[in-house]
Amino acid sequence: MFFSISKKIEILPIIHGSGDFAKVARHKILSSHFDCLAVSIPPSFKNSVESGIRLLPSITISALEEEDADGEMDVFSFVPIDPCQGIIAALRVAIEEGINRAYIDREVSSFETQRGYFPDPYALKNVPLEKFALALLSAVPIPQKESQQEKRVRWMAYQLHQLELQYNNILFICSILDWPFVRDSYNRRLPYPESENIYQSPQLHNVEEKTLFFILGELPYITYLYEKKREGLLSDSNISIDGIKELLIESRKRFIKQYELNQHYLTPNVLQVFMKYVRNLSLLESRMTPDLWTLSTAAKQIGGDSFAVALLETAKLYPYQSNTHPSPQSSPLQGEEAIESIPSHPPFNKGGNILNSPFEKGEQGGFLDEWNLNTIEMGIDRAEFPDRGVVKMKNRLSGSEITWRHLSLKPKAEIKKQKIWKFMWDPYGQCSWPPEDKKIESFNSHIREQTKALLGEDLARTEKFTTSVKDGIDIRDTLRHWYTGDIYVKEIPPSRGSVDAVVFIFEANPDPMKYNWKQTWYAEHGEESTLCFYATPYIEDMVGPGIARSTYGGCFMLFPPRHIPDIWQDIRFENTETLDERLISAALFYSRERHVALVAPKHPTLKWKRLARRYKKNLVYIPLKRFSLQTIDRVRKFHVLNGKEIRSYASRFIQEF
Repeated sequence: MFFSISKKIEILPIIHGSGDFAKVARHKILSSHFDCLAVSIPPSFKNSVESGIRLLPSITISALEEEDADGEMDVFSFVPIDPCQGIIAALRVAIEEGINRAYIDREVSSFETQRGYFPDPYALKNVPLEKFALALLSAVPIPQKESQQEKRVRWMAYQLHQLELQYNNILFICSILDWPFVRDSYNRRLPYPESENIYQSPQLHNVEEKTLFFILGELPYITYLYEKKREGLLSDSNISIDGIKELLIESRKRFIKQYELNQHYLTPNVLQVFMKYVRNLSLLESRMTPDLWTLSTAAKQIGGDSFAVALLETAKLYPYQSNTHPSPQSSPLQGEEAIESIPSHPPFNKGGNILNSPFEKGEQGGFLDEWNLNTIEMGIDRAEFPDRGVVKMKNRLSGSEITWRHLSLKPKAEIKKQKIWKFMWDPYGQCSWPPEDKKIESFNSHIREQTKALLGEDLARTEKFTTSVKDGIDIRDTLRHWYTGDIYVKEIPPSRGSVDAVVFIFEANPDPMKYNWKQTWYAEHGEESTLCFYATPYIEDMVGPGIARSTYGGCFMLFPPRHIPDIWQDIRFENTETLDERLISAALFYSRERHVALVAPKHPTLKWKRLARRYKKNLVYIPLKRFSLQTIDRVRKFHVLNGKEIRSYASRFIQEF
């Protein structure tokens, strides 16, 4: 076999931090009868790593303090107890199956992290591991002479020779960057350096859930799905792709719940567009599966900042970490399967005993008396300990090189800040946000043009084609006279009159308690309309200092603009009963044209028609459903600024819808 280096030893090279490789490692150890599992982790980590595996699905790390060359801050190397790590997954199975484990990496006082750029492990679904590893063989860099990597691979090769004396069927799991040189050192029996002395023992630490992303190979939510499938004894073969879909659905639920949306534009069709966009972005980066930056970028482009933030918040969820950390008594393993508590380790000698029984059964026995795990917060190659402050961190199971990229998002403000901004609001200052003015004015202009087109269609004439198609072929009449073979064209005469008032009703039967902010805004210049509206109270949704957000329930726009009395205080409209009736009545009253455009979710009611007859006007109805939910949502949401001076920095806080 390609990975067999002797009759007794088989190597399984993996890319650390990959759920696909973890699945391969788990399948490999379960499908064969191995009597020993050797892993590329030093023996000093044995007890803490296996203790952490017992605590899964709660995520922990086994951290060892090291010597710092520059002395600027403390340095730790750590092994993440991540179920999507191939080595951890294999150790987990070995513990459950009672297979002996050997930790054969060389002890070093200062670990040098290995990283590389690898193909997407998703390829393993269609490419055998042998071909995958062989394709990378020419690209794997050769260790420099006398480097730490060279010393490590020679030491591990020597330890494999030692293991052969005790076991007949050994599986060795190591990084794909190490396996060719371990094999070469094993076959050539190259001389090896002794292990370094280690005077401290690794300690187990709990990790804050919100910082799990910095140590897990997969997204925390994808890792959660792997554990959820394992708990339910379900197949996890397609989680790398299906998990992205579940992440998207859960993000949509979170987005809808957070913003209390009765209706939204994230329909299945929109999500399909999202998935295609993600696929294209991934292919542009020569990847088969997306990373978090790709998903967030697509979410921002499809659903705006708020949806992108919801996706990010969902991606870092790992519900198992939120629960209370398990106590020793809650472990499913009892009696002789318990791990011996070793609070302090003696120095490891240069020969280091690499073989440990499945579980230490010393005189102490039983479970750890008390976990007492510190909870640390991880960062980019940093961690904050409650008693040590910020320290450097080096991952012993680091996978593909990570590229950090910038993505500008504006998250929802904290409740504490919202209260402060609400308290500082000046009730005598109020203005709009110009980019949103342009947006709604453009929509208003489009509605007026649509209304004039509808009026012209009522006067359209149809005639037989002679020399010109005029305003287009009339398909209906052409099909009606199909037996003659003649083509009919239509001619739409110019519409008479114009439209100066447009009414938008976004919700049928608006609730006056929900839309209790009623206002008339006047144009700042000749390109803006006079705007009368009812909306949600802006003061309840603060997004920045002097910046609030509201949602239209309905509005009417008058263009060209002119000064009119506030319709909500005008006694001439007191005979109306509802908010939408008052809005329509005012539009009919102040319109100088015969036709008034009405965009609403339902046809004009009898009351609305009576109002139109009373003012001798005509309501031209345009169904609200003609426009996409995304378009309507972007028009309905608007921001209120506490004065024109706020416009200078408002863009830093206002989210893109």
